[in-house]
Amino acid sequence: KGAFSEAERADIDELMAYLAPTPMTFRDLPEWVREQFREPTGEEGRFLVLYTRGSKSDLANTRVLKQALFDLHVDGATVPTAATYYVLPEIMETIAHEGPLIMGLALGGLLVILFLFFRRLSAVALTIMPLCLSVLWTCGMVIVLGQKLNFYNVVVMPLLIGMGIDNGVHIYARFVQQGRANLRRVLRETGSATGMAT
Repeated sequence: KGAFSEAERADIDELMAYLAPTPMTFRDLPEWVREQFREPTGEEGRFLVLYTRGSKSDLANTRVLKQALFDLHVDGATVPTAATYYVLPEIMETIAHEGPLIMGLALGGLLVILFLFFRRLSAVALTIMPLCLSVLWTCGMVIVLGQKLNFYNVVVMPLLIGMGIDNGVHIYARFVQQGRANLRRVLRETGSATGMAT
């Protein structure tokens, strides 16, 4: 009986109240919690927040989450859910399905524009060759380094192609202007400028 001091006994008595909790309702929650679940009409109690594990930027993970949670079946009714990461699988599927067609059309259009600009197939080949080599080099590095394609780098790839063809056009056009004798000057001046811009 004398194991605790008066102060310790007072603390214990205060904590004992928490060992017999009373039921808590939605109304007992703080206002900052309740407002997250309140509809614009003022109605409460119709929202549910689901916390999930795993990376939401991983396509495989978001695909599983979407399949499991997109339409929840509760008491015989289907309850719709919403999450920003539900969009990722749809975007990646669209890119995989339509990406090759769009890239093919873009490259075809690029070749036509280059031919109209330079009027010679050899000039088109020389202009586009560095771009093709850089795309192959980039794809090779992705494989060697074990990098995964995600939404962000798939979006950046067309930008790299756009910048790459700009560089080829600038260098070749300057080469045509200056002539073969000034190749070093072309690479030093225009080459360094396009390199810095990229």
